[in-house]
Amino acid sequence: MRKSIIKALEFTVFSFIVLVIIQTVFEDLSLLLDWETGARRLLVVTGFIFDLFFTIEFLVRLYWAIVEHRVSRYFLRERGWVDFLASVPLLMFNSGPALLALFTGGSLLVQFNNVLNILKVLKAVRIARILRFLRVIKIFKNIKYTESPMAQRHIARITSLTVTAIVIILFVFTTVSGFLPVPGAERLYTNAQRSVVRLADRAVNSSGASADLYDVLKEMNTGLLRVSTKNNDILYSRYSDTELNKHYMQEDIIIKTNKQETLFFMFDNKPVQQDLALQDLLILSIIVIVMACFLFIYSPHFALTVTDPLHVMKQGMENKDYNLEVKILKKYEQDDVFRLAADYNEQYLPLKDRELHQESTPYSELRLEDVQL
Repeated sequence: MRKSIIKALEFTVFSFIVLVIIQTVFEDLSLLLDWETGARRLLVVTGFIFDLFFTIEFLVRLYWAIVEHRVSRYFLRERGWVDFLASVPLLMFNSGPALLALFTGGSLLVQFNNVLNILKVLKAVRIARILRFLRVIKIFKNIKYTESPMAQRHIARITSLTVTAIVIILFVFTTVSGFLPVPGAERLYTNAQRSVVRLADRAVNSSGASADLYDVLKEMNTGLLRVSTKNNDILYSRYSDTELNKHYMQEDIIIKTNKQETLFFMFDNKPVQQDLALQDLLILSIIVIVMACFLFIYSPHFALTVTDPLHVMKQGMENKDYNLEVKILKKYEQDDVFRLAADYNEQYLPLKDRELHQESTPYSELRLEDVQL
């Protein structure tokens, strides 16, 4: 009964791992394909549910590890650090705030906007979603190229280190680059928005705002969506409220003000979001290719050159009737495993055959009458 429950839970976790990866891909595609906000809100909710599920799973596993006094084993040998990185940080810094912004209309997100800009963590948090792919590594314990736990552990270890290194490098680079004056597309887009604010501010102070002015600002390719006053009087709007709510979420909009804070400018932030989504999909593709190479190319190679020869030698030493020689590949004959296999083939097996032959033909007893004088 207990084993059945454990298998059912493991299958549920496996299903959620597959679904959360699909959800991550669709979340980026929803930006690139400019889906309506209804579908994107659904993706935000499902992302939160997945991260909450994996966080609860991690806490349960951690609790039992503490009860059974095997915390270090859980974190290191059983890759509990993968469970942690792929759940808690994403719930706290990605799906949790996104869901909060969804239900509060983004008001809390706007209050902390300046802090987030100072820390430059927004892009890094998006990159951190790739940590969900680390969950797939836990599936590698079911590799069936061989029955060797050594092969399964080795492939899982090297894959997790590779994927983790990629994620850490991207995370650090993305965070550090936010503080450096690198002329990227986002920075150029932001500078253009500031130019719009300054131009409009000078025009208002000199002769007042006009429709012609906003038409000119709209053509500057800065994504100007709306201009309003402090009293919420709309001076210019590219879309109606209905269209704006249909196609734009809070994260798709950047709000800037003039120095006197009398004018509020709403800009389209989708180009920046789409650029990040394209980067995410590119990185996800790279990780998928890397993991596929380890699983379908390196894993059979490791089995062929390490675990299979060891398996044959182990069977030959344990079973009397097992006399199969290890097939030694010429291009790997200098490897330690195949040098050992050569000794096994050339020394151990012949010795084993002689011993078996002696056991099967015992010495016969001689009698006096059998001796002829």
